[in-house]
Amino acid sequence: MKAPFPPAISRSITTIARLVIGIVFITASLDKIFAPDPFAHSIINYDMVPFELVNLMAIVLPWVELLTGTALVLGIWVRTGAALSGALLVMFIGAVSAAMIQGLNINCGCFSQTGDGTKVGWPKVLENTGMTVLAVWMYLFPDSYASVEQFLSSRSSSEGVEQPI
Repeated sequence: MKAPFPPAISRSITTIARLVIGIVFITASLDKIFAPDPFAHSIINYDMVPFELVNLMAIVLPWVELLTGTALVLGIWVRTGAALSGALLVMFIGAVSAAMIQGLNINCGCFSQTGDGTKVGWPKVLENTGMTVLAVWMYLFPDSYASVEQFLSSRSSSEGVEQPI
């Protein structure tokens, strides 16, 4: 698919999207990794996950966020990172929306696991929707600046050409 903007602008948008979503995911993962018990309680508050799966989700999800965010920041497996972050964001939008529909007054559990975290609500839905749009953009137009993939592809293409001595 051809990008709707000139290549330099499209690459810039993808680079910004990679860094924004990557940094958000890395930041969101850290407190959950270091405090899985409070994160498990945040999951329980949504009343959506079977109790038997709460601990597994509380342990696995933050690591998926960390690995996805790291891949995006480094610019490796950009399409995979975009698809994974987009899927997670859609899941988060669904969870926050379900909590709003149920009238739950809970912290979203997104970053801080303490009582002063962000409450579920429209601002969180809109924030996640915006990042989902960026994830779709990255998936459709994965070329970007300052990425490991770009560095490796430019290096491998230059190895096929003889260099003057």
